[in-house]
Amino acid sequence: MSKIALTRRVKIAIFMVTVVAAVALLAYIIISGNLLGASSNTYGMRETEIRFKYDFQSCADFGSGTSGAFYSTKDGMKYIGADGSELMSHTYTLISPVFVHEGDYGAVYEHKGKTLYVYDKNGLLYNKTFDGGILAVSMNARGYTGIITQAGEFYDIYVYNDKGIALKKYIYRESPFPISVDVSDDGRILAVAFLDFGGVDITSKTILIYINQSEYINYADGIFGSINGNSGQYLGMIKFMNGNNLLAVSDAEIALYNTTGSCEKKWSYSLGNKLSAISFIGTNGFAVALGKPFINKTAEAENSVFFYDLTLKKTGEYLCGGEILGLSSGYGSVLIEESKKITAVTKEGKELWSFNTTQDIKSAQFIDNTSTVLISSGNEAVIYKLAKTAVTTEAPE
Repeated sequence: MSKIALTRRVKIAIFMVTVVAAVALLAYIIISGNLLGASSNTYGMRETEIRFKYDFQSCADFGSGTSGAFYSTKDGMKYIGADGSELMSHTYTLISPVFVHEGDYGAVYEHKGKTLYVYDKNGLLYNKTFDGGILAVSMNARGYTGIITQAGEFYDIYVYNDKGIALKKYIYRESPFPISVDVSDDGRILAVAFLDFGGVDITSKTILIYINQSEYINYADGIFGSINGNSGQYLGMIKFMNGNNLLAVSDAEIALYNTTGSCEKKWSYSLGNKLSAISFIGTNGFAVALGKPFINKTAEAENSVFFYDLTLKKTGEYLCGGEILGLSSGYGSVLIEESKKITAVTKEGKELWSFNTTQDIKSAQFIDNTSTVLISSGNEAVIYKLAKTAVTTEAPE
């Protein structure tokens, strides 16, 4: 056999091996779902035709409910189904709306504005106008709303039920100012958190107030307990959990308090990292996303997410490859938001799916189940659904 013929056969063999390798690689990409930013597991996310376009100045915001999602803008509120259907719509005019929600109840207002609109998934429940400007609003699973307003140096704190009936008004005339409010899911207790910058260090205090007259009649203003935070810590929020236990979140620790008896601290979780985000998994657990480690602190891995139940037992953990910008929860799982990546993880730390986008993500939430997700960018939101075949997934433009 000539040297030329041998060389030709070698080239043909090399070409065939290259073709086989390329086909195998393509098959792997298709099977694994890694084509053009699809998920890294066997399943991929399929972009639906369901899109919601808005301009950057519309202040669009979304919140997941049990069978759809609230869609809030400066011009009105909608509730949309997982199929994109408009289940309710109500118009208003706000310049810079602030949207809060809990399950199928939502509220919108402007910071220091005087009007509050409250909704369920069927439409407007009521609206209220206050003498003072609105500073903070929270909602519970029954649609009860806690509101902090300010007129000059004085603060009024209200509780309304889902019918718009005023259940409680607490007038506060002291120097520490209220920053956070929450109502227990059974509608019995109002919690108000205060910060005081008057001393050398920041101090915080949370007071507990009975809402129902049958309970508060034996207490001045209904106040039956108080919780003093650690000096120097900036208390950011409070949240009622299962059994009327109160979770307090500061820049240095997360603590759980019993709101009966002596209001004792049941446990505290010291933060060795900057708290990037926290999300509540129903009322029985929570997830924390940890950022950069603090100096001289025992820290966890940067960009990790830990899942805990109410006994502070760790139920799962997940490590991300990039900076975590947000968390949102639903159906016993959490969506982890990075700049251009979304990952769905169960409270046990098991990845359900993940995929990359080409646009910066503004927010993401499950709709109806963990296989359907609404992802918003600066000027558009798109619904994606989990598919068993590899698909191309692109971010909202």
